[in-house]
Amino acid sequence: MLTGFLALGRATDDRILKYAREWGVLGICPCGLPHTHNPPIEGLPFARWDQRSHRYRYIVAEDLPKEEAEKFETWATELNERQITRGGQPCQPQIIAPGTCREPLTAWRELSSATRSAMNIGAAIHSGQLPEPDDWNNLRRFYSARAAIAWNPSDVEDHAWILSAVVNEWIEVAGIRPQFQWAPTGTNIILACPNVYVGTLWTALMSQLIFILNRSGGFSVCSGCGGIFVPKKKPSRGVRRYCEDCRSKKVPERDAARDSRARKKKRGRT
Repeated sequence: MLTGFLALGRATDDRILKYAREWGVLGICPCGLPHTHNPPIEGLPFARWDQRSHRYRYIVAEDLPKEEAEKFETWATELNERQITRGGQPCQPQIIAPGTCREPLTAWRELSSATRSAMNIGAAIHSGQLPEPDDWNNLRRFYSARAAIAWNPSDVEDHAWILSAVVNEWIEVAGIRPQFQWAPTGTNIILACPNVYVGTLWTALMSQLIFILNRSGGFSVCSGCGGIFVPKKKPSRGVRRYCEDCRSKKVPERDAARDSRARKKKRGRT
């Protein structure tokens, strides 16, 4: 899932549509971000956000005592006041029909490129190298503490601290929470999304991202297919990285020829 998403930054419209039909939509709101960046406040099961009226409504059984019904209505009113205090109505996916969303392809490409840049930065840190400045530039729009990215870190530890802050913010936006399970087969700790309003493709992608970034052995993102692989030797900074499959398909040679044509074209203009 994540490997395919990383390759969408430069993908055609049809390829993005094919991916969305296979894995689902990101839930892009009018802000151009996953709507989970500003979800409804999670209240009681009796108070749910009504998209038509843009307010919380209380849901109670018909035979509920009047005193209890009034209590639930009061709680719904308090939720509405909290939502207004937080900045107005929550963001919603751009739904045009039941089961159908409209999402700008530019947002898909930007989120894919930003996620790929986060992977590139993580790969560089694992290798003990300084990340490329272009990768940090791709993250600017998707991290609220922009001053931290504008700051010029001096060593790998500084870059690691900033990337941790970025990823932790993405985890919060995705609504990911650790949960403890005790099943007959044993105990487990899983990553789940308890808020019914939050769980999206972005949640699943971020779950995979943090597990890959946690690899202690190091990894790289292929410059050809966008896939994740473990390099045989430590990659050099500023050099493209290719998996064995892309090397067998002579993707490095193709990219080198394309760069050569671009340089010749640029010299011709000057």
